[in-house]
Amino acid sequence: MSHLLRNTLAYATIASATVGFGALSTALSVLSLGRNHGTKAVAKAWGHTVLAASGVRYVVRGLDRFDHDRQFIIASNHQSLLDPPIVLCAAPQKVRFVAKRSLFHIPIFGQAIWAAGNVPIDRRRSEDATRRLEELGRRVGKDLSILFFPEGTRSVDGSLLPFKRGATMMALQTGLALLPVAVAGTAALLPKGARSLKPGVVGVAFGEPIEVAGCDLPDREALTNELRTSVERLMAEAEEARVGA
Repeated sequence: MSHLLRNTLAYATIASATVGFGALSTALSVLSLGRNHGTKAVAKAWGHTVLAASGVRYVVRGLDRFDHDRQFIIASNHQSLLDPPIVLCAAPQKVRFVAKRSLFHIPIFGQAIWAAGNVPIDRRRSEDATRRLEELGRRVGKDLSILFFPEGTRSVDGSLLPFKRGATMMALQTGLALLPVAVAGTAALLPKGARSLKPGVVGVAFGEPIEVAGCDLPDREALTNELRTSVERLMAEAEEARVGA
């Protein structure tokens, strides 16, 4: 099969799945009065469909490092648009993610991720970002983890960018532990600015939770630095898992 034909079929499948699962998420959200009951299975089914259509499979390390019955503020590095479905599928919890508002303006995709309960943030407007994070903090329930990409944008060369403090602030607000995660290999399959999908293997590594009990606002800088150090260390482990797959 030619590269062009494979990409055409992949994007057609992804678009169809996004429309279908997005409509289902919307219906479930309406029927459950906004509580998004049943959307975990729908979101994971959408993620697995996207990855299968893209020819991407993933290997995971570190799932034994934390209690699967707990909820977390998950923080991952960010290299590609493939990262959200990868982490969504790899994490055992129900996950919603925080993303820049422009992603929600992408036709079909934007409507689908909004219907699934994910949260847009306009980082150019600090008041809007603060309000959205406060709303999200109130929505965090006993069965919901929140995924942040603290770099705030995709890395062009794969190196880890400085972390913004949104994930740490959310952890302090909710009392949920921070869970560092690293993804390796997505930049080679769909780098920033590219439209052509490449099949391949991605590595995912989950780290030890960073507890925030007893911490307060003055600790946010130290917690953010600890989180970034953990993610940076996990990037090597994720790459090792990818290469060994």
